[in-house]
Amino acid sequence: APAAPAPAALPEPPATPAHSWPEEVAPLAPAELEELADLIWPAGPVVAGDVERWHAEGFAFREEVPFGLRQQAGGPCGLLAVVQAELLRALLFGATADEQGSLPLPAAEQILADETVPPGDVAAAAPSGETAPAADALATLLGVSDETRRTALAEAMLIILARAAASPSGGPLTLVLPPATTPSEGAMLLPPRALSPSPNGLTARRFEPAGSLAAARLALREAVAPGGALTGAGGVLCLLVSLALSRGLAAARGDMDVGSDGCLTAAFGHCTQELVNLALSGVASSNVFDGEVELSPGMCLRGVLGQTQVGYLTQLEALRYCEVGTYLKAPISPLWLVGSSSHFSIVFGTDSAPVTASPLEVAHCTARRAFAAACEGDGGTDGGDGGLIQADKLAVALRALGAPTDIHAKGDALNALRAQLELPGTGVILWDDFWRAALELQGLALPPQKDGGGGAVPMLVDAAEVETDEQMAMRLQAEFDNEVPPPSPAAIVEAAAIVEAAAVLQKAENVGSASSIPVPTPAAAAAAAAAVVAAAVVF
Repeated sequence: APAAPAPAALPEPPATPAHSWPEEVAPLAPAELEELADLIWPAGPVVAGDVERWHAEGFAFREEVPFGLRQQAGGPCGLLAVVQAELLRALLFGATADEQGSLPLPAAEQILADETVPPGDVAAAAPSGETAPAADALATLLGVSDETRRTALAEAMLIILARAAASPSGGPLTLVLPPATTPSEGAMLLPPRALSPSPNGLTARRFEPAGSLAAARLALREAVAPGGALTGAGGVLCLLVSLALSRGLAAARGDMDVGSDGCLTAAFGHCTQELVNLALSGVASSNVFDGEVELSPGMCLRGVLGQTQVGYLTQLEALRYCEVGTYLKAPISPLWLVGSSSHFSIVFGTDSAPVTASPLEVAHCTARRAFAAACEGDGGTDGGDGGLIQADKLAVALRALGAPTDIHAKGDALNALRAQLELPGTGVILWDDFWRAALELQGLALPPQKDGGGGAVPMLVDAAEVETDEQMAMRLQAEFDNEVPPPSPAAIVEAAAIVEAAAVLQKAENVGSASSIPVPTPAAAAAAAAAVVAAAVVF
């Protein structure tokens, strides 16, 4: 591996003794602590060990992977993984909380090749149009200094908190700290009400909008410095509480689906999807699809409302329990949170190529979301995946597509387009027809790819073209049938001889018995043997 470049010199924050928090830090009120406990911990019986693992976890780095965060026990991995992803985004692409959603990747990538540009200082990096080689990027990560990684860790936390505070109805950016004094043995910072009625004195600093990011950045750098308040036990829990307060407790509950558990942690202390979405997008929605699905008036399933900086993939989609939307599958930066059956981890790239979409791919995603929007309120939950919509919902789809007003608002133009797209006599519009019309309205066209009949076929694979389980099983069985040869005549004769010999022996053992079995004829033995051999081949 190439030698890592010398780490850049970082601007020094003002020197402050550990735990000398500003005077505006105030304890959280008992009523607010109780509301926090109800939001964070699951309702019903709570296992003390699940809560204790959250209280024991702090932010610390691994020695063998200097840019990697260490996790001591199960439970907080969902939140830790999002912090890890944002930390990598800060190191690799110069992400800062000041650049939410607008980070120019080529400029950030230049940071890797320019030792004079400190991580996070995107404005100082001039776009080069070139991508740093992956080996150089990894060498930089493996050679990162303790000071640089802690600065990136503070920025990662700030990005997550600022994103939640900036969401609609969000609260002020809030940093929650453990008490300055060491808690008594066995005491919890934020216990569930079922375990203890008396929280152990969390304090909070709420930052006003004017200059809040700069002040919060300095406070977080102090909190993650060696021996800082968030590096010891309870540090991860304090970030979780900070995130909930930055979003706003009422707003966080309002983000969730009606009928959901309404909590940020679940059984075994695991992070819920609401917590993962809150950390990734700033909104504690309950689902991973794009947008919202209205089932009936007042009943809405809430998904992700926009493209995220860090993406999300899950094993549950491979098992067909859910479908992750394009906002999470195709994030702005090439980092993804990956959910398995029992753990969250991170995959990442060092350049923007994996997340650079072509105009055709962008148009396809936009049209898919518009098509799904036309299905809402019809009592169906397929989100447009069934491949058709009601013709009278065309105006809804066109509005969601962003088509010109004179197309979907004027009766004559709308009726003409509906008559063109509607499947005659059915009152429905098929996806393929809508997709081609959507391309035309967006000023695009499918690239020509000739099929056997000379017609153009789409370059994109549509959901309707994906092989179903039944089709896959039939295809594999047909391939198996063609690959396995039938038994040879010699094998059948040999098996017949074995069957006949077994029958003769059985008759000899049962001579004079009413239950004796007659010796099969050679033809019958051969037929039985053929059946046995065929069954053995199949199974």
